[in-house]
Amino acid sequence: MKSLEEIAVNLESKAVSVTFFEDRARVRRMARPQCEDGVNSVAITGVSAIIDDASLVVTSSQGEINSAQVYRFLEADGEGAELREKLKEEVAQARRERDGAADEKQRAMVALESTLDFEKGILRRFGRFSSSEGIQKDAWKESFESLDQSVQSRLEELHTAQEDLRKAQKRYERAQRRLNQASSAEPRLRARIDVQIEVDEKSTPEVSLEYIVPCAVWRPSHRARLIDGDAPSLEVTTLATVWQRTGEKWVDVEAFFSTARLSSPSTAPLLDDDVLRSQPKSEEDKKRIDAEFREQVVDELSDGRRSVDEMPGIDDGGSPLLYRALRPLTIDSDGEAVQIECHDATVEVDVEQIAYAELMDAPHLVAKGVWRSEYPLLAGPVELIRGTEFAGRTRQDFVAVGESLELGFGPDDAIRLQRSVDEKKSRKKITGRKRMDRKVHLYLSNVSGEERSFELVERVPVSELEEVTITVDGHRPDRDGFVHIPVTLAPRETRKLSFQYRIEMHAKVELSV
Repeated sequence: MKSLEEIAVNLESKAVSVTFFEDRARVRRMARPQCEDGVNSVAITGVSAIIDDASLVVTSSQGEINSAQVYRFLEADGEGAELREKLKEEVAQARRERDGAADEKQRAMVALESTLDFEKGILRRFGRFSSSEGIQKDAWKESFESLDQSVQSRLEELHTAQEDLRKAQKRYERAQRRLNQASSAEPRLRARIDVQIEVDEKSTPEVSLEYIVPCAVWRPSHRARLIDGDAPSLEVTTLATVWQRTGEKWVDVEAFFSTARLSSPSTAPLLDDDVLRSQPKSEEDKKRIDAEFREQVVDELSDGRRSVDEMPGIDDGGSPLLYRALRPLTIDSDGEAVQIECHDATVEVDVEQIAYAELMDAPHLVAKGVWRSEYPLLAGPVELIRGTEFAGRTRQDFVAVGESLELGFGPDDAIRLQRSVDEKKSRKKITGRKRMDRKVHLYLSNVSGEERSFELVERVPVSELEEVTITVDGHRPDRDGFVHIPVTLAPRETRKLSFQYRIEMHAKVELSV
């Protein structure tokens, strides 16, 4: 074996995988240095200058790693001149696109004004005719319809031109900002990893670097597509939106997305004494029972058991999860958002039209199912698609595996709902018992030429006190107080529905809203 010697080698590394966390990322890089027999010094470049030194772990497929440390230095930007020339061309191109978009907007405005002036002239000319002059109504009607179409077309052209100008202005500002940054003469802070590796023979070992960098984040979102048919289903795609300004460029890396929080403490909280005290009721308290109306959030699992209002942890149900991108990811260090699919699931659903007249004036198309997948559904924004049509956006709370999932896909504009409530209070003179009668009136209209069927959902209070009883006439609510009324409306049909319930209270009960 050769005597101990050091051979300096500068080597560029390549990022092979990135694991995104809530506010940082773990990067794994690979390098293959040409090592001679003995101790070799290798300077591995390509790492970020803001690397967390304490998180660095270096391993080798052959030999032993004697030492590894981060070395930072200032370096003049050797590619600055070439980069600035390239950015100048981008700025010039963006300026030409912006000017062209501005000209197109001006042309669209002139065309719209000309069309409007022509329409005004036609209307003035039409006003000079008297009813006895035999106006050709069909010809004039056809002319007015053609003018309206022309005006609408000009408005759409103007809107498109304004949008193109806005985007072109944004591209120009971004290109100008990048040019200003590249024009700075200040040297850049660089970093490398100085590694000493000892091998027994001449070889090309595979050196792996793992470290943590800040300025890299991810957030989940979803795309839900409703597939109608005999067996309707919901195709849910979980998307990871990532941003990074680490100074590194990751090309075709294997990406992972974790909900673990590396900065959260793992120690148990300190316990304090919780002192309970009791005291006898006063004579005044014995004569009075305070009760109040309150809103109760109802969450149910698929088997009917209650879920808590808020899941522990942030977005992951209290258990760290790890998602994997469905394809390699390339992302520059520019802070721009990049979306990538990381999980697909298909859920069998029941599609219903449900109307909550207390909250909205039309029934909504609702897809209900049980979330069956290897991963839970993380909380986040959801893009709704019905077939091939965009149906809107919403936000979904955390849904555990086996928990019920419910998503709305927009209202049915053919149905109109109105709701009113009559309330009457009374009290018996001898016993002092109190009574509150409420009657709910629902006015339903089908303005379409087709039959419409939906479920009308109303709610009544649920008592938790023996001294308060609630009776519903004509309908049986479920245990949470919801009354489900199936409704079918014929074309152009208008109908009125009513139901009432009574709240009876002991004389000692004082009810507050």
